[in-house]
Amino acid sequence: MKQHDKFLDEYFAKHKPKATDSDKTQQFLNVVVWRIMQTVYYTEALIKKLPLDFSLYGDVLSRLHSVLHYEHSLIYLEPLAQQFPDGPRLRELAVFQRQLSNKFFDDADDERGEHFQELSEEALRKSLSLENSFDAHISLAEILIDEKEHLDEAEDHLLQAKAMVTDAADDAHIEMHLGEIAIEQKQYEDALKHFRHVADYQPDSAESFANLAMVYRMLERYEEAEDNYKRAIELEPDNEDYYYILSEMYSANKQPEKAIELLEEGLINNPNSAILHREGGEPGSWCADGADDAPGNRFDETRTSTQYLSINSKTEQTGEKEEEQIIRFNRNLAYLLPAVRQCLPEKPTFAFLASLLLAV
Repeated sequence: MKQHDKFLDEYFAKHKPKATDSDKTQQFLNVVVWRIMQTVYYTEALIKKLPLDFSLYGDVLSRLHSVLHYEHSLIYLEPLAQQFPDGPRLRELAVFQRQLSNKFFDDADDERGEHFQELSEEALRKSLSLENSFDAHISLAEILIDEKEHLDEAEDHLLQAKAMVTDAADDAHIEMHLGEIAIEQKQYEDALKHFRHVADYQPDSAESFANLAMVYRMLERYEEAEDNYKRAIELEPDNEDYYYILSEMYSANKQPEKAIELLEEGLINNPNSAILHREGGEPGSWCADGADDAPGNRFDETRTSTQYLSINSKTEQTGEKEEEQIIRFNRNLAYLLPAVRQCLPEKPTFAFLASLLLAV
């Protein structure tokens, strides 16, 4: 085990693969995971010989956690929590169960996702019956918010956690969740207060300002929504979602010039954006007066903007890879947008603006 740990320390110091080099990164991860799992197997052999040495359990769990082997971890956590139940051990069990739940939800296995979410909730409730804990209140509130049920109970747990706060960062975290609950309950003014609190504490967080912008938009205070979306973009210019959401707001408010300018800016900052994909074939010459394939005639106004910005790969026709299509498309679009302003109708819909993204 010591030899493997020494190897890993030296390997981490020597190899630092770049995020852009996927092959080297994968090779790096394969080596690291293999070595860590070797230490896990050695530790498991020791546990078999020394089952009462609880330090070994903590060691093997930390190693399994580092490689995201949550199911393997539960082999040790569940019997320990059953035989020696206490607040910290039950909270640790709940953490692993929730992470496993999220993994299954990500894999579209909702049945098992819900099963482990219920187990996590059960462990947290049991831990709170043994020990009043800030972490348990927060974690249980987060599960209840995700379920969108029992929001009043979730709020109660958050307020109990707030009474135990000693760190301003924890207080901001609670305010964020209180804001989420207020939105679900359509109490937008209350949500605004909570998100302002978060933004005051985290003035460099793009998400804080995006949350504020979202609530201002719900309140139809569009200028303030615009200011906060712009602040979010300024703080995180590589987040393509912010450009996209604000461009939708511009389109809904009949501000096509602003929408086009923003999409242009977004493409300059994110030339490989996956959001600005195209669907269907070429739209043809939609600048021509009365053209049958003009955007206003050709596109279904009931379709969502997300559907308009999804790609329909043409690899079978052109032999071009999808990734290459996206890059080519976005590069062309950066040049195209200034030229299409003259084609804008007096009151373009979002469908029209989306169709501009197809003209490559």
